[in-house]
Amino acid sequence: MNVANDDFQGIDAAAKRVNMDEILERGLELMRSSKFKEAVEVFRKAVSLRPDNVLANTNLGKALIAMGDPQGAIEALDAAIQNTPEEPALWLELAEVNELCGNFRKAREFYKYITSIEPKIVHPWLMLARLTYVFGDIMAAGDIYKYVLTLDKMNKEARDFVTRIRRPPSHNIIDYLIKSFMPIRKRTLAGFKGLAKSSVSITTQPVEIKPRDTEGWTDLATRYHVNGNVHDAIHAAYQAILMYPGNFIAWFIVGEATERIHNYTASIDAYTMYLEHAPPDAEITLKIATLHEKLEDHEAACKVMKKYLDKRNKDVDMAKRYAEVLLRANQAENAIKVIDNILNSYADAEAWFIDAKIQIELGDNNAAIDALTKATNLDGNHVDAWVLLGGVLSDLGEIDAAIAACRKAITLKDENPDAWYNLANALASKEKRGDAIQALRKATSIKPDHADAWYNLGVLLEETGDLVGSAAAFKKSKELEK
Repeated sequence: MNVANDDFQGIDAAAKRVNMDEILERGLELMRSSKFKEAVEVFRKAVSLRPDNVLANTNLGKALIAMGDPQGAIEALDAAIQNTPEEPALWLELAEVNELCGNFRKAREFYKYITSIEPKIVHPWLMLARLTYVFGDIMAAGDIYKYVLTLDKMNKEARDFVTRIRRPPSHNIIDYLIKSFMPIRKRTLAGFKGLAKSSVSITTQPVEIKPRDTEGWTDLATRYHVNGNVHDAIHAAYQAILMYPGNFIAWFIVGEATERIHNYTASIDAYTMYLEHAPPDAEITLKIATLHEKLEDHEAACKVMKKYLDKRNKDVDMAKRYAEVLLRANQAENAIKVIDNILNSYADAEAWFIDAKIQIELGDNNAAIDALTKATNLDGNHVDAWVLLGGVLSDLGEIDAAIAACRKAITLKDENPDAWYNLANALASKEKRGDAIQALRKATSIKPDHADAWYNLGVLLEETGDLVGSAAAFKKSKELEK
């Protein structure tokens, strides 16, 4: 009986192998016919049958690249590499597709790994040299190119680069490379932004770009970027950067393009390189900080803002944003120092509002009320200050004052869910359950994902005997908290 079972298992495994071979062959046929969408579906089926099948994942990655989905290709190629970690061809595919997505730093790591497992292949060394140069390490790039010449002594790219490093006409090698190897016309980021924000569609007809023409590649990247061709824009901008790593316009394009596809790590890298080559820029600094926070790295956000403020310490708006980031990074003590420095010199409603949030974090509600009172005295239309004031007063049991503050906020902006939420809490404290329920219904109609409002609504409905409505509100709250 055991022999029979073994035989059946062997037959079943063989059948699966045959079926997989047929699926893969069908996918390859579709690829050869340029039917990439259908090929992706076939290879996905193969992967669902055998998630560890290297060919299935590799071909899925290639089909996704052909279909214009390099981000999906990265995931497929990553899966393939998990099962063949020392296959240089797969690493090469992965490195190249990461370049296409603007992941230049990660691509450089992959090329470096390829050179460690296949040190005699020229191509990955060349790509490693280019990316090393792009990130500003000219001498290290030169050393890599010198090694390339030991593998291929006639390699023109390596010879050109090494020759320029060996015989610069001045002592400043970086200035020489910028002036002679990678010329670029001066331009402004403001001009580029104006073009990028315009509604005019820019033609992307094929253009002739001369070798080492960083300006031509930048113009092409701009055209692609404005028309929403993200990966083409990244590729063209990368070519511009290869010609001149100081091309901050090209770095800006890479930053915006990668941000558009939610590739925040690559976007941070690109914007950081922009700041390396351009004057301190508040807008780009805030972009980098915001992206770090999206990745839940508040410490990194603080560092980039502090670096900017070390150079531009009179930028009050940036200092206020910095204090808020410090607060989110659980550095309330440092945040209060930043705000105190502002308030010692300026009467600023927003600064007092931020001060109040810090005081609440430090557990001093009375100091928070004092700060919010000053904020509303300076700016009677500061809705968020009135909302927060209502909440803090309610917590301290000053219900009538809390209700007045919340109603003031609602008068200024009726569609503010937190104003209605805080008003409901204050009304509930005065046993005005019906009015509180109406306020919570208003809050949830403005912001349907307000989990706390749904929960409190459930409590009040239960207290008033509406068990069906209460159960529905509790269910909604629980769903939102998942």
